[in-house]
Amino acid sequence: MKAYTIRWEPRALRELEEAQEHTGAGHVVVLDEELDGAEKTLSENPEIGPRARTRSRRHPTLRWLVLLRNPYLLYYRVSHKQKLVAIVALWHNRRRRPKL
Repeated sequence: MKAYTIRWEPRALRELEEAQEHTGAGHVVVLDEELDGAEKTLSENPEIGPRARTRSRRHPTLRWLVLLRNPYLLYYRVSHKQKLVAIVALWHNRRRRPKL
């Protein structure tokens, strides 16, 4: 099976930059390593995360993945037709669910 392509949406990239700015220097490496691992996992098994429920409803294509060593959730959409995983948000787990 061909691996899925990973694409970070602009919003998720902004949230990643914010997370890196608010994380201690040594912990940025841990965050980056965990995100690299998450990308590899998602490219090989894009449906690993459960379907997401946002404030108002459940989204059929939106899923989420818990980062185990960092306090973040990775929200993403899967397109089987395009073999694409689009990362749409990197969300601190203490915050209210994002509007997606």
